[in-house]
Amino acid sequence: MLVVDDDDDLRDSICELLECEGYRAVPAAGGAEALAYLRSAPPPAAILLDLMMPQMDGWQVHEALQREPGLCAIPVLAMTASRHAVSPGGTTAVLPKPMRLDQLLSALERACAR
Repeated sequence: MLVVDDDDDLRDSICELLECEGYRAVPAAGGAEALAYLRSAPPPAAILLDLMMPQMDGWQVHEALQREPGLCAIPVLAMTASRHAVSPGGTTAVLPKPMRLDQLLSALERACAR
């Protein structure tokens, strides 16, 4: 599981929670870091992607993923604090921030079962 969020505390908390639930979680502080990781490592089961980040936002990351054959099939779960944000087309789910653990785990189960 790749967790992409510019908020250090939130990203670390999500990774810790996922690992307690048996997932292997890899943190990425932003879009460029996430893409560099994805291009150099085996694909994760899914990507938790914050939509609102500086430098490279979630929409830009998602567009880059869609252009790369080895990455475009990875399920993407978008995270956003905005009630009006439109998720990138092709995302598996949109999770509101703050999110409940049961919502996150349910969405991940569905995404990883594909």
